[in-house]
Amino acid sequence: MRNLADLSAEGWNQNLPVGQNVANLAAAIRKANLPKPGVNVWIHNHEVDFFWREQRLIVELDSREFHLTPAAFENDRRRDIALQALGYTVIRITHRRLIEEPAAVIRELRYFLSGGGGGPCEP
Repeated sequence: MRNLADLSAEGWNQNLPVGQNVANLAAAIRKANLPKPGVNVWIHNHEVDFFWREQRLIVELDSREFHLTPAAFENDRRRDIALQALGYTVIRITHRRLIEEPAAVIRELRYFLSGGGGGPCEP
């Protein structure tokens, strides 16, 4: 796995949060040659983990540590609805999927970054 210093040296946002999930997804995005997203971007009073402005795509990384309490779970859903109502697509990726299913995660990102046209995202 790549560390945050490696990603910063390659031109990623210097203010990446201290979190291995962010580093893991950033490395997977770079390896897959996907467009570089904004990281820790504020959109309408909500800080989001990854943001592709042109595609209006937001990716939130969910770990049990920060997103499993009842209050966090409810707050995440409120944020998703608020952002979706503004025309953004919000995708949540769990730590487990990021580690165990990285190819599927990249396939899904590629689908949404391409506009999601042409039918369903095939496994």
